Amino acid sequence: VGSEAGVEAGVALGNALDLLADAPLPDAFDPGGPALPPGDVDAPTLRIPGRVLHLYPVYGAYRASWVPNDYAPLCSIALAPHMIHDHRGKSYLSALRGVKAAAAAAEAPPAWVPFSEAADACAVCAAPFSWQSTCRSAAQDVCAQHHCRACGKVVCGACSAHAACLPAFGIVEPTRVCDACFWKL
Repeated sequence: VGSEAGVEAGVALGNALDLLADAPLPDAFDPGGPALPPGDVDAPTLRIPGRVLHLYPVYGAYRASWVPNDYAPLCSIALAPHMIHDHRGKSYLSALRGVKAAAAAAEAPPAWVPFSEAADACAVCAAPFSWQSTCRSAAQDVCAQHHCRACGKVVCGACSAHAACLPAFGIVEPTRVCDACFWKL
């Protein structure tokens, strides 16, 4: 986990990014412009100067690590629909607060049951994961499975519709919990 000063600096950066979040893009920005073909030797190599604070969740609680700007997994990033939202100032600020809370948490969050080791039915209601779909496929079953952040069990969407903060684990934003855990909180 990064130092306290690093987290505070990140919080200040998150606040500054929030001010720029709604700023208009320059006129020269053309998202539909020509793209360079993959593997183009003339393509520029873009690197963030200095170190990168990598924020990532472990069993629902955020962790942070300083990584060099040429860290291999960060050098070829495939774009995904959620990336713009994940890289806005408010998202960074939330993740940095989560890192700070997780570092001060009384206990670590429970380990998640791997999907490969989970039963074919919800741990709360015992309904098969494919009950909501007319499509009976392994892919559909995986999409119907969710982890409860409070107990780590694999549950269906209907039994994990509630969200709650779990400060004992350092999870300070409302997050998915199963019905059984929600009613115990």
